[in-house]
Amino acid sequence: MSQNSKQRQKRKNASGESFGIPKQDWTTADKTGREMPDMFTAAGKLDGLPEAMLNEVLDFPSAVSHLVVSIYSELENHAQKLILTAAVNDIVSLVTRAYALDGRSAAYSARALFEHLINFHDVCDSTVNTPDRYTYHKYITQKRVAEHRGALELLSDREQKRERKRLDKLAESTRNKAAVALDKYGNEFSRQWAQGSLFNRAKLYDAEDGYDGYRILSSVIHGSSGAMSGVTRIIDGRQIHRTGPDLELASLAWIEGLTAFYRITEVLAERTGLWEAEDLRERTGHLVLFWSEIRAELRRLDERLWPKRAPREAVAVVAFHPGGRHRWYLYNPDEESLTLAEPPAVEPDLSGLDEAISTYSPEEFNGRPLTAIHAGVKVRPLRGQLPFPASSIMVPEGHPSRNTGHIKRLRP
Repeated sequence: MSQNSKQRQKRKNASGESFGIPKQDWTTADKTGREMPDMFTAAGKLDGLPEAMLNEVLDFPSAVSHLVVSIYSELENHAQKLILTAAVNDIVSLVTRAYALDGRSAAYSARALFEHLINFHDVCDSTVNTPDRYTYHKYITQKRVAEHRGALELLSDREQKRERKRLDKLAESTRNKAAVALDKYGNEFSRQWAQGSLFNRAKLYDAEDGYDGYRILSSVIHGSSGAMSGVTRIIDGRQIHRTGPDLELASLAWIEGLTAFYRITEVLAERTGLWEAEDLRERTGHLVLFWSEIRAELRRLDERLWPKRAPREAVAVVAFHPGGRHRWYLYNPDEESLTLAEPPAVEPDLSGLDEAISTYSPEEFNGRPLTAIHAGVKVRPLRGQLPFPASSIMVPEGHPSRNTGHIKRLRP
């Protein structure tokens, strides 16, 4: 074979073409680093619904924002407007985050919506939890904001001075108002604005059936172990912890949060008589009725995201560079990533690779070093090092040499 033919063959080996893998240039692998994966983007979105249903879901946030503009002018007091603003923001957040499969964020909004429902009923009908009582509680919160200064030292001297001045001004303007509020409504007012438990208040408005869902969602806020079932699972006898979407919570948040908001829209439609409020009620009702299909789609996506087998454990890889230097890496086979690692406390005997090292030609693999997997060696990532594509050191996954000559597998 002529020298030119040898060079062409080397290029074919590097690209995989000579092994029947056309159109894939293995020599162009990313050698500059690795962007950490966005677990939610990788999971996809709630796009598998029927087209008409999906369009209603996607149109809902902008429709809500448009319809409430006319409703504000018909509300009876400022407290109602404040609660509606909070509810609108939370329902938009819920639908947006659930569509993006972010179940935990959706759960936060869904929980808040049940409280908005009861608060809205209170400021409409209660003789105890009145609109004035609701709005007065802002002075309690503002007083706490003015007193909360724990992180100021993280700011520059100039920013610290400006922020202290702002907080001092806020403290001065709210001190007397907070004292008046406590004198008027009692010391318990510093803990919560409303008198009575949430459950008992809900019973007054025949809304207590939503309280169980509220309590389940509260377990997410409180960090309860019972709120982790959507991101933990036993697979092959191992407890697997998932970083990414909690689709069980997305399903629960959808039905609980939208049901609460639907009840708010019922009150709005009844009290204002506006077609906008009725349209908002109908649109919200449609999304409530979509829950069966949405739940099924979330379950389908969840099964796709969970691995059928337990993830493979990361293993040590040693790379032999030209000149005799070698470095250790931690290889994650499921993620196809390497992380520069500390050398093992006791380095294994690598003399069995001497022959392979002496005959290895890095040029055939675009300068990549000879690599050897050693499952019996424990290595830890170097501090400050992030994962990068394994293909920048090892030949890419699927390359014919991945498990032949290029990567050696050492036994413990």
